[in-house]
Amino acid sequence: MKVLVTYKKIKYCHLRVKDGTICISAPFNASKERINKMINDNMDFINKQLAKQQQKAQENSLISCGQNIQILNNSYQIVATIGKIKVTEHFIFVLENNDIKGQIKILFKQQLWEYMYNLTKKYFQLMNYSCPFPKIVIKDVKSKWGSYDKIKHEIIYSSNILFKPLKVYDYLVVHELAHIKEFNHSNKFYQIVVKYCPNYKTLRKELRG
Repeated sequence: MKVLVTYKKIKYCHLRVKDGTICISAPFNASKERINKMINDNMDFINKQLAKQQQKAQENSLISCGQNIQILNNSYQIVATIGKIKVTEHFIFVLENNDIKGQIKILFKQQLWEYMYNLTKKYFQLMNYSCPFPKIVIKDVKSKWGSYDKIKHEIIYSSNILFKPLKVYDYLVVHELAHIKEFNHSNKFYQIVVKYCPNYKTLRKELRG
């Protein structure tokens, strides 16, 4: 198992499991023995978290030919092809023995970018920002649904949101735009979020689920 230790100005060690990695926040004076003991003492918790994350990853990857899926509020059936991958009004043609999710993300990348650009523009105007509109980027990011790069002034959305309900996109957009004013997750940050997305807690839970 991969272990990532981050040393901070704190009194106690904290442990969590993220993306198959044991993440430990430790005081600067914490010894390797102390950290190893913490891992050994929490192996039951660690194994349960790893099992849950592996199960979730398997469930998320289960897209097969013949299945009907919703993409950007439209319904499609996944169909196997030996030719070129493509999208029609009601069908998505993919190579069956390849990464089906990956093919779908390629096929819908431009459409997703246009949708997220317009949705971000809508909330950007509602939030009455005086700064320039940020650059919108779609990337195949697995660790985050979205992020705001303050230096580049760009918002990155993960192409994996294609497989999430359309209603959660509003929360994601508001969340990233709020970081333009508050580059943290403070109370002020969430005051902005709740103003433009009152049911953000419900949508956040659905996005993460």
